[in-house]
Amino acid sequence: MPSSTRASFARVFFAIMLFNFSIPAAMAMERHGSSARRRTEKTVEATLGMRGLSIGLFATPDSLIEGSYNYSQFNYANMPTKEWINTLGARYRGFVGNSFNGCLGFDYERKHLTNPEELTPDDMVPDGVVYLAGSVGNQWQWRAITFGIDWFEVRLPISRIQSAQIDEDLKGRSRPMPLGPVDVRALGLFAGIAI
Repeated sequence: MPSSTRASFARVFFAIMLFNFSIPAAMAMERHGSSARRRTEKTVEATLGMRGLSIGLFATPDSLIEGSYNYSQFNYANMPTKEWINTLGARYRGFVGNSFNGCLGFDYERKHLTNPEELTPDDMVPDGVVYLAGSVGNQWQWRAITFGIDWFEVRLPISRIQSAQIDEDLKGRSRPMPLGPVDVRALGLFAGIAI
């Protein structure tokens, strides 16, 4: 047998042996070290990330019920007006396989303006908006640490809740405030603890 044929045979034999020994090792690792298995030991998690602070309860190892809170502040260019946004969310996260998950729920976003009278009707934002929110992502577990990413999230505004203060500030303006655009986000990182 020529040496090149022997070398090719040796490479193929080595690859087959490596493949045969790797599959049982990977299956054992999946069973003993996977995020899916670690979720069976968890009841509560707390994470901090792009959506703010979230507290979750594992209803089953493959389902998580989350509540979240986020606060943010914006300044409008060339105006003394400031805007504060508080967001409350309630979501259900269902896991498929080791770490892949889909999330569905509602967000209530409330906006506070310091000087609404300085804004034009085009600049005005609804005081409160309820969103139907959905995302897909991955979440991994290591002992008490959890890390995740929502690869893609869509929030569809479904209702507007306007306060009496905003109604008073907008009195005399004929144009109603819009419900708001669809909110699309990507790469929402979060990390925390799960016990």
